[in-house]
Amino acid sequence: MAADLSPDDPARAVGGAEASPTAWDALRTCTGVVYPAQCDAMGHMNTPHYIAAFDQAMWHLVHALGYRPAWREQRGEGWADVRYVIDFRSELRAGDLFVVDSAVTRVGRSSLQSRHRLSRVDGRLAAELEMTSVYFDLIRRAGRPLPLEVRAAAEARIARPDSQGAAGPHSAIDPAARLRNDGQGN
Repeated sequence: MAADLSPDDPARAVGGAEASPTAWDALRTCTGVVYPAQCDAMGHMNTPHYIAAFDQAMWHLVHALGYRPAWREQRGEGWADVRYVIDFRSELRAGDLFVVDSAVTRVGRSSLQSRHRLSRVDGRLAAELEMTSVYFDLIRRAGRPLPLEVRAAAEARIARPDSQGAAGPHSAIDPAARLRNDGQGN
C-alpha cells in the first residue's frame, strides 16, 4: 500500500501524486545520481548536468515514440533541439538520486514540444524543462516532417490537460505567474 511507504522508499518511484509520471501522462525517461564532480562551488549540481539529464530523457522519449537511433546512419535523420525553457525549483546535491519524467505537449509538422520534470526520488521537483525539438535531415541540415509512426505515437501521448487546462502539474513554466500565485515562487 503506497500510503504506508516512507517518502524515501524506492518503491514509491518519484513519490506523491504531483511527481507521479501517470499524473500527467508522462514516461520515466531517465534515472541518475548526482556525483561530486557534477557539483559547482555552491555545492549543488551544475547546470550542464541538468541539461545532460534532460537530453538523455529526450532520446528515451523519442525512442518510446518509435524513433530509432539507427535512423541517424540509415536514413540520415535525427533531432535538433531549438528551444529550452528551464525552471529550477530546488537544489540537487552530491549523492541525490533523481528521475526524469517526460511527456509530449504538442506535435507540429516537423517538431515536438515536450515537458521534462527532474525530481529527487523523494518526489521534490528540482527542475522542469519545456523543450522544442525539430526532426532533422542530417544531410541537408534542415527540418523535415515527422515520420508517420512517430507522429501517430506522439499524438496519442499528448499530455492530457489538468483541471486548470494546463498539461499537468506546474505546467506553466512562467516564474512571474508562479510568484503571482503564491508570492514565493514555489
